[in-house]
Amino acid sequence: MESIEILTVLESFINNDLGKKNDNLSLDTKIKDLGGWDSLTNIKFTVLIETKYNIKFSIREVIGWKTLNDVIGNIIKKSL
Repeated sequence: MESIEILTVLESFINNDLGKKNDNLSLDTKIKDLGGWDSLTNIKFTVLIETKYNIKFSIREVIGWKTLNDVIGNIIKKSL
């Protein structure tokens, strides 16, 4: 599984499923910089990822997400 492929999926979740229009997302995009991001959005985002990839994250893992690259790293690690 490639980081760029996962980034495309995350971008779709953010822009379409969560309604947070953000252009130019990259691996270095900070989650705190995504417009209108709050704790409920973070839960929805986590559930979308867990459902798509059939994985589960601990609260510690989710709290550790600072950038989209952190999220992608956890997805890849859990998918192995």
